[in-house]
Amino acid sequence: MVGKYIAIEGPDGAGKTTQLKLLAKAFEQAQLKYITVREPGGTDVGKQLREILLTGHADKMDGVMEALLFSADRRHTAMTITKPSLEKGMFVLSDRTYLTTMVFQGYGRGLNRDILETLTQIAIDTIRPDLMVVLDVDEQTSLQRKGVQAQAGLQEIRFESMGESFHARNRKGYLSEAAKNSETYWVLDASQGMEAIHHSIVAEINQRFGLNLQAVI
Repeated sequence: MVGKYIAIEGPDGAGKTTQLKLLAKAFEQAQLKYITVREPGGTDVGKQLREILLTGHADKMDGVMEALLFSADRRHTAMTITKPSLEKGMFVLSDRTYLTTMVFQGYGRGLNRDILETLTQIAIDTIRPDLMVVLDVDEQTSLQRKGVQAQAGLQEIRFESMGESFHARNRKGYLSEAAKNSETYWVLDASQGMEAIHHSIVAEINQRFGLNLQAVI
């Protein structure tokens, strides 16, 4: 039995990490076998790459270097965690995927799409989500939420320093990619409350995969 791969994506500040934690609790409550991963930073090697990518200064790396580092992290996570877990029949719940690179380095940074597609293919081959939940939030709300996190002492704000226009391009990228992949990508309004978003995600997963998850809030 091959497991299912569910990813939560979207702009910075959309609430991905919060929703992934709630979803993991729902899987645990249902006593289903699952594992959570995040990109970047899903492995020991990835944690080092995450620090480089998300806490450095915006002028220290260009988009090509970012894409290469993200892809290196992605390859390691896919081969050492995601693929083996799926082969064991587990659910893999991921905080971000290759879609982040397609959006941030493609739409945001303006890198050539063919190059990014090639890097993605090298990194993950056919290991792609069965469901990509795209949390949609406007760039003003995104930056406002990340600003609150920064004030709370969270330092992963390198991309936030690139300005509102960068995040506006990213949002457009997420919606454009979702429109191209409507069978797998599912867009959800992330301006709603945390509880409403969680209930919607649980309902969608139950419908798609024939599960009986219960919301945990």
